[in-house]
Amino acid sequence: ILTHNIDFVFVQCVVLPVLRKCGSPALTIFADSHCCEEAYESQAPVLSTLGVRYRVIPVSMHSGFRFHPKAILLSGTKKATLLIGSGNLTFGGWRENAEVWFRYDSDTDGTGVFAAFRDYLQQVIAICPHSLQDGAREAEEAFDSATREWAFEMESPAHLLGRAGHGPSILDQMKAEVNGKPADHLYVCAPFFDESAEALKSMAAELGVGSCTVLVQSGQTNLLASAANQVGASFSMKSATFQHREKVGADGEEQVREAFLHAKIYAVQSGDDVVVFAGSANCSRAALTIQGKGGNAELMAYAAMPIGDFTKYFLDEIVVE
Repeated sequence: ILTHNIDFVFVQCVVLPVLRKCGSPALTIFADSHCCEEAYESQAPVLSTLGVRYRVIPVSMHSGFRFHPKAILLSGTKKATLLIGSGNLTFGGWRENAEVWFRYDSDTDGTGVFAAFRDYLQQVIAICPHSLQDGAREAEEAFDSATREWAFEMESPAHLLGRAGHGPSILDQMKAEVNGKPADHLYVCAPFFDESAEALKSMAAELGVGSCTVLVQSGQTNLLASAANQVGASFSMKSATFQHREKVGADGEEQVREAFLHAKIYAVQSGDDVVVFAGSANCSRAALTIQGKGGNAELMAYAAMPIGDFTKYFLDEIVVE
């Protein structure tokens, strides 16, 4: 598991019992070092399985930046499943918030995305040398072709964009995948922005889009009205919410409650086609535009699809006003 925030109690009380039902696999968690320290200080007295049933490897970035990817890899002998998304290893991230995840299964989706994740994991391991041996051993075992028949012939890396301490920015990688096609429209859904919306404006300019729809949740975003009013007429700001709908009581009355819209989605429309990027990166300079040793560690998945599928599987999941 890769995560920014970590809730040790959630791991101990919710995640581990679920894993016991599917073979009790070894569990290794890479998490941001600052978040690890803060969570451990408050939860240590009630933890009994840390270091015994699962391992946590703290990852430190350069000052001012965070280890921010979110991913889950389940590696078995015959098959593997990979999820790339926006949810942290917390009750909110895995149970309550409105999050976005791409899911890949080795037996139906091929192994290109698994090869890309293996390469990204090596980048992560390289920046946490104090746990290099443990992390490298776990990663090697997860992709061992001698014990994992799904990993015997790995395809070329595909479907992921990532950075962890070096390389081009996430925005530059997005531009490469759009491949210079004329972009008609950009959709942005994210909870957090720069104070001046600088990354938002840079993204629209770099991708060459003529107009942009920005979806934010009122009261749950740090995008200031003053910044939104200055981004220009080509940007349309809309209020977006996510609603949990559940049947409760003997009569099955529907109960509706609003959840925190924590998903990060960027979609570039060209004609009737859309390239969707979704994952961990907020609309900020630290997440999107910084390259080299600076910037956050981030991980995004992408897919091309007709505009109708994008509307159905992404926009229709939320309520837009």
